[in-house]
Amino acid sequence: MNALDENIIKEIRKDYLNKDIPIAEIAKKWNISISSIYRYTKDLNRNSNKGKISEDTRKAVEDYYNTSTPVNEITEKYNISKKAIYDHIDNERKRGHSNKGRKYSLNEKKLMIDSREKYYWLGFLAADGAVIGNSISIELKSTDKSHLEKFKKFLESEAPITSRINNKQCACNKIVINSVNIVNYIKKYNIIQNKSLSFVIPKKEIPDYYLLDFVRGLIDGDGCIRINNHQQINLSFCSGNQNCCQQVASILGITNKVSYSGNVWRFQVTGNIKAKKILDNLYKNSSYNTRLDRKYNIYKTLN
Repeated sequence: MNALDENIIKEIRKDYLNKDIPIAEIAKKWNISISSIYRYTKDLNRNSNKGKISEDTRKAVEDYYNTSTPVNEITEKYNISKKAIYDHIDNERKRGHSNKGRKYSLNEKKLMIDSREKYYWLGFLAADGAVIGNSISIELKSTDKSHLEKFKKFLESEAPITSRINNKQCACNKIVINSVNIVNYIKKYNIIQNKSLSFVIPKKEIPDYYLLDFVRGLIDGDGCIRINNHQQINLSFCSGNQNCCQQVASILGITNKVSYSGNVWRFQVTGNIKAKKILDNLYKNSSYNTRLDRKYNIYKTLN
């Protein structure tokens, strides 16, 4: 049989996705065999109406983009799976609808042009950011809402900062940035979906000049600075990846061995001389826009 015209194949595929038309009738209509029908449609799923989106999925995706509702709650509300939401978002990306769902402006270049702010926020995203589909989001306790305002200002974005009470009954704030260009760009810094256990610092991608800015972002996201009961400062950091934890320790000049507990790797340094010296170095080139106020204010009590 001669090869069919591409337009005819498109029509055959369209008929195939219509479950009301029997396969035999499609074959008869186009004067081809049933096996040929299956050959031209082998990548399609007739039972799921691939290429179409249900009304519930559409509403779920809108909720994902436009509210701070957790994905688990969205799936329960519309009785659909996480996969249905993520698959639709991914399909939009593949079809080139890069800004699908975006309602708010932003300056994508701010995360692509070298600066201290760029590398600080990349480090913070590596720690506390979440990548899903075409979006990145940060959710923090409401006590750190001002930090989300800094991120929003950095990206020159009009995206809203939303509020909610999480499942631990903690007041939180969240910002969601929809941008396939940013999502694709930050992959080279190992900032990807489900990065908790795989993330390591991509030192080849970060100029030495900005390395401490990146690490400060990591510490502000996944580190802890506190004054203990003996009035000594304590600096600690944790990661799901042992290599990442060792990298941060090495960059900061910390020789303490990293340890594993509670499903994470961690190190800690205590003492108003040793820990303060490390923090002095960490904060020396920081600015208001490249540090978390709550942790920096604890450090400042030592000066």
